[in-house]
Amino acid sequence: MQAQQLMQSGWDVLAVDNAPEAITRTRANCSGPYVGVLTTCQSDFEHLPDLPPASLIHAGLALPFCRPEHFKQLWQQVLQALEPGGVFVGHFFGAQHSWSTRTHMTFHTEQAIRDLCEGLEIALLRETQTSTQAPSGPLNWHRFDVIASKPSQGL
Repeated sequence: MQAQQLMQSGWDVLAVDNAPEAITRTRANCSGPYVGVLTTCQSDFEHLPDLPPASLIHAGLALPFCRPEHFKQLWQQVLQALEPGGVFVGHFFGAQHSWSTRTHMTFHTEQAIRDLCEGLEIALLRETQTSTQAPSGPLNWHRFDVIASKPSQGL
């Protein structure tokens, strides 16, 4: 889901990326008269400031790019920011992904993702694995799609 689509639906959006071009592109795409407000943050995951409270966190194809030694801290920020009743939507790369030898990226097994989501209510945990042809050659795309919510307090 793109920031523009969320803003059109009335969401306030915090868009995070470490690439200045991505921030510039997001600002340009979201410059119209939308109901929601856009805030951008140019940062890598290792230097990400505390996330504000959120009822929706969408981490589409982002989390795998956090260095493994910083992933636990990033995930704790996500969990702390997620409000009771809030929903996390995101992707994790699986251990059989072609890029899994890249030591600066984080990869997970299904059990590791279940462990990360302990205390959350998992609505979807879907594993897909497809082979595709990338410009650099064959690519085994191993991904987990997750939708999970933080239980509402007092229920």
